[in-house]
Amino acid sequence: MYVHVIYMSISGNVRRFVERLQQYALQQHCINEDSPLISLSEIRKDTSPIELRSNFFVILPTYTVTFAQHWIEILTTPMHHHLKTHNNYEKCLGFIGAGDASSGMYAITARAYANHYKIPFLTAFESRGTESDVERIYALIKLQVIQKVYG
Repeated sequence: MYVHVIYMSISGNVRRFVERLQQYALQQHCINEDSPLISLSEIRKDTSPIELRSNFFVILPTYTVTFAQHWIEILTTPMHHHLKTHNNYEKCLGFIGAGDASSGMYAITARAYANHYKIPFLTAFESRGTESDVERIYALIKLQVIQKVYG
């Protein structure tokens, strides 16, 4: 079984994290074939939205600017287009954020998406994440998939 993860990576940190997550999933699958593999899709500014046919998770970096004492999300608009197309958001099982924990805006983009689409914000990791973040997030994704399947 595959679990689909769609993500955005502006600086490359999220990309490196999801690649490690995918590798960890492969290792876990080799140990226990019931452990899901992970397929990845990167959303970029030139990505054309398509209809997603299976459930998925979204991993987003935090990129914001402050304007008139309000934060404004920047750079992730293509993800909104992707989620809105064909109501793809209805297949999303949760959002995972990345960012700088010392910032008051830690994982704010993923939290804002979760709030906007009324889909759970699951967790966050800092920068490129640690090996324990990879293990923790894989376990969380696996649990969410099991709950969805066996509800």
